[in-house]
Amino acid sequence: PQGPRKAEFTQFLRDRAITISADPAAHETSRITALALCVDLCESAVLPEARRILTDPEADPQLRIVAARAIGTLGSPTDLPLLDRARTTLSHPLLF
Repeated sequence: PQGPRKAEFTQFLRDRAITISADPAAHETSRITALALCVDLCESAVLPEARRILTDPEADPQLRIVAARAIGTLGSPTDLPLLDRARTTLSHPLLF
């Protein structure tokens, strides 16, 4: 039946997206896509990595933007100071 197969596939996507988003050896574009997919799937397990990425000034700017989206979407009010600090280290016309 479709129901169990769909749930199984969704879980597979979640697991792979979490793994790829946290893998520094993965291509930046793959990490960006994986992190965005985690947000779309409401996968809060990615939050610790998103927080780490956002606070890393050496991280790819597009990856940091997606990390900010993840934190803003899935995080809590306690993340607001982190997002506010990111405004001073990351400038993007569509983000801040």
